[in-house]
Amino acid sequence: MTIKLLSIRRTIVAACLATALAGCATTAVTPTPGPTNAPVTQATIPPLPTVAPQATAQPATTAQPGPTAQPGQPLPTTPDGTPRRISFAPGATSAAVEGAVVRGTRDRYVLWAAAGQEMRVSLASLEQNGALVIIAPGGAALPGAEPGADAKAWSGTLPAAGDYTLEVGPTRGNATYRLEVSITTPAAPAGAIRSTDWAALLANDPAFYHEPQPDGRTYLRLRLDGEQVGGIPLLDNVVYGDFDGDAREEAAITLASGGTAGNVGLLVYRQGAAGPELAAWRNGYKLWAAAENSQLVVREPIYAGWEANCCPTGLSTARYLLGPSGLQAVDQRSEGVAEARPYVVEHFYDLLRAKDMAGAYALLGDAEQAANPFDAWAAGYANTLDLAVTAQADPARPEAVRVTIEATDATPDGGRVVRRFAGTWDVVWVTARPGYALINPQFQELP
Repeated sequence: MTIKLLSIRRTIVAACLATALAGCATTAVTPTPGPTNAPVTQATIPPLPTVAPQATAQPATTAQPGPTAQPGQPLPTTPDGTPRRISFAPGATSAAVEGAVVRGTRDRYVLWAAAGQEMRVSLASLEQNGALVIIAPGGAALPGAEPGADAKAWSGTLPAAGDYTLEVGPTRGNATYRLEVSITTPAAPAGAIRSTDWAALLANDPAFYHEPQPDGRTYLRLRLDGEQVGGIPLLDNVVYGDFDGDAREEAAITLASGGTAGNVGLLVYRQGAAGPELAAWRNGYKLWAAAENSQLVVREPIYAGWEANCCPTGLSTARYLLGPSGLQAVDQRSEGVAEARPYVVEHFYDLLRAKDMAGAYALLGDAEQAANPFDAWAAGYANTLDLAVTAQADPARPEAVRVTIEATDATPDGGRVVRRFAGTWDVVWVTARPGYALINPQFQELP
């Protein structure tokens, strides 16, 4: 195991962490402390990770790939029969396509839209023999545009974000048709929290101490006794969602450390009679937040305490609702960072080399510990003078790590003997710890 190898591995693990915190499906638990050079202060409300910014809804499909449909211009037919995607021209909120469909078949189109946007669809056919079906992202037809309804128009508020499928078929014979679609985003009501001038509000909020920074930004620190929530508000990344179920949006503002700790706090505001009011807060370490299904989702890394700051071994994800007394966790889960498995095995052998037998034993799974009582297990390494180890992921099994070991042992006559082994450890995530554990060793001695 060389310094170069560790450096490369830590770079890979850090890249995985960045991807996961930006939105991979994760799980959550109460965050565990970070490495000694990056302590985590605990929140007084149920602890959770932070939220990533949620983009304001835009006219549908502007960000989606596919041909742009202009009024009167048919979309090209896809050779494999997949739906043809409708995309709006830059700045446009509507598009039209024309086509002809023969009896017993359907033309299918797909377009992306955000939840809460308004969609209007109209279908005109030369002989009034066209029919329209609209399928929502979850697979259910929109009411009024179901199969058999023979709909020729539909309008309403879209229930979910994702791809909507529009199917056009004839009710009799063949149908030549023109399909028009428009999608708009309703204007926010007067006084809605999205219209808040957050820089002005936070600059004058008496709940905080204001500490100007050399770069012109301001560090906020909560005035409440015993609270350690503070940081530089990231006002370009405010997350909006109805976190308390009152049909009005709340806002979550991430607080950055300005250094390697990343995002270290979160403020949640709800709309009050006189404007936005601070409703909840929490601190943490390298937080990321998002709004999903009317819940505040917070993710952050899990450290066992020995990792480099760049490279935690796990991730926690928690889902919150905003209640009268602050954030209330409705789900908390955790998972391991897959790329960290070889790093965990290397650390196990580093502990053995350092004669930290208790630390190494703690990394074994419960079944391994039950089968190997500590005293007898530790005695098996009594004569070990040094260990040279390499560890790498097993492409055949995601949970396995391939290991080669060169052990230098003392002999009874005062000499030394070198023995070589090769095999695998299974490295599995244990939610109860939370952390990785080594199980199922499969090794053989090499000639």
